[in-house]
Amino acid sequence: TSASMPKLNFDNHFKDLFENTSDLIHFLNIDGKIELVNPAWLNTLEYQLDEVVGKSIYDFIHPPCIEEYRTLREKAIVTKERSDIITTFLTRSNIEVVGEGQIGCSYNEGKPVYTRCVFKNITARKIAEKKLEDSEKRLKTFLHSGPDAVIVIDEYQEILEWNSKAETIFGFAADEVIGRALSDTIIPPHYREAHKRGMAHFLQTGEGPVLNKTIEITALHKKGHEFYINLSISNVKVEGQWLFIAFLSDITERKKTEEALIDKEAELLQAKLQEEKKDECSSIARHELKTP
Repeated sequence: TSASMPKLNFDNHFKDLFENTSDLIHFLNIDGKIELVNPAWLNTLEYQLDEVVGKSIYDFIHPPCIEEYRTLREKAIVTKERSDIITTFLTRSNIEVVGEGQIGCSYNEGKPVYTRCVFKNITARKIAEKKLEDSEKRLKTFLHSGPDAVIVIDEYQEILEWNSKAETIFGFAADEVIGRALSDTIIPPHYREAHKRGMAHFLQTGEGPVLNKTIEITALHKKGHEFYINLSISNVKVEGQWLFIAFLSDITERKKTEEALIDKEAELLQAKLQEEKKDECSSIARHELKTP
């Protein structure tokens, strides 16, 4: 039973953990000077042990992060509770290393003796998050400064995105429509049932007759009047849910021009027919006059 279990040497185990963990560990005296750091700390920040012992920890922290680190360390000392922190170190070659961890304090007879901190290196994660954030910013810039209205809805028809051009074209501010169903906003009443059927058909079969095509259709303005738009819809699946991205442009003026041209052509054709009829009548009259 317990007598047969090997006796653990905790000092050796803790030493093994200290020396071989990938986390960055440092111990500071109460004045903030380094007493001990582990190999991962040295390797990551590109220093030797004798180069850092006795130095202030603030010599190795990115200047914009120093005040926050100092504040949280003092809080841990005073409250005797660990403080969560994300901070940035600087390597010897001035490369930023982001660490996430906790600051704690050790006491002797109620008096603070030293602080300790274990940091997980999250630099790669932060770089990935920054790239994603930059990508999202670029996409937002494109969506909100593009020439077309851009509307994004989910498979429940709920509006997720509504750019500034959509506000201009349809009269609805974004905060008036985000979260509402598309059919309750810009789809004219006589198209709503067809829209619902089309959405249901796509979700069942994966087929949509208007997807990835450009069509002309009427939309409903906030003030209640219908007008012509160009509409193109694409779809994408994100985390198991379909999203639909619509690009729309107001073609009211173009339609007016087209209708005016059609009316003009009709007038010219009517005038031509009348002229031809007049010539035909004149020809018949001349013929009749020449006939005995």
